[in-house]
Amino acid sequence: MDPLYTQTGELYVKSDVYGFGVVLVELLTGSRLTKNINDDQTVEEWAEKYLNNRFRLRGIMDSRLEGKYVTGQASEIAMLALRCLVSNPKFHPSMKEVAETLEKVKTRAYNQKHLVMVCKHLHAGDHVKKHSEYQFLTVAERSDQQLPWETRLMIATEMAQALSYLHSMDRPIIFRDFKTSNILLDESYTPKLSDFGLAKWGPNDGTSYVTGNVMGTHGYVGPEYKTGGKLYLKSDVYSFGVVLIELLTGLRAIDKKRPPKQQDLQEWALPFLTDRKKLRQIMDPRLQGKYGSKQALKIAMLAVRCLYSHPMIRPSMKEVAETLERVKLRT
Repeated sequence: MDPLYTQTGELYVKSDVYGFGVVLVELLTGSRLTKNINDDQTVEEWAEKYLNNRFRLRGIMDSRLEGKYVTGQASEIAMLALRCLVSNPKFHPSMKEVAETLEKVKTRAYNQKHLVMVCKHLHAGDHVKKHSEYQFLTVAERSDQQLPWETRLMIATEMAQALSYLHSMDRPIIFRDFKTSNILLDESYTPKLSDFGLAKWGPNDGTSYVTGNVMGTHGYVGPEYKTGGKLYLKSDVYSFGVVLIELLTGLRAIDKKRPPKQQDLQEWALPFLTDRKKLRQIMDPRLQGKYGSKQALKIAMLAVRCLYSHPMIRPSMKEVAETLERVKLRT
């Protein structure tokens, strides 16, 4: 109960704010506030001591959480509680301000939760084997491990879903460096997207692109970004199209050891991608013909759409993922 109300009997609108501050503390600690305070302490004194210090706050957090909380978020809530618990109601925030502050914390928590979900789906961390799809596809002479057609389909589909997830978040994320060497495979060939070092927040102000210094990997960067510095969500789609061609052919996006006209994979391969007979000529020979020709053609034609020079006419990653899911189900 608000101490001023207890002393004077005067009830303010902000008396509710004080009570809410008590509730916030109890949510953090998992116990009644009165159990934490010594007889010679006021609530404000206790709050100043414990809520304004991250180390001390850690000592009073509910043990049943077992440390499974975000320290920064807990500190923000603790500081809000401290403001609510000062003895003079004139210094209390309004309930509107309290609600807005908590909404911001919740939004950050929501985004963090989703980023954690993304990371669990995309990045295997220490559990990933020290191999990547890039190695499996292009270093056959040093490895007898090959990717069968079904595995390549699975990789393409799951990576499309992963990028689609990033693009559909409340504030979308542009991966910006999608390439085969950033797809890691665990022992069961489950793909994990790694290296978010160049990831960038996508546009959220009604614009269709963001600008910045051109970064990424040669051979995977869309023309709109490479020459104009404009980064769209669909710049990731372009990179994905290059990866699809790598999955089909088993060749690197850029390889200076190939003949001059074949060094840039997408430029060389594009004329082969819309005709089944021509496509057969560039399919990875290590597949030994063990692939669905109709599936391969569908993927090749999807790659062509992903590689359109203008980003606005490329499919979205959601559409790409849905298309690949349908292709995967067809034999």
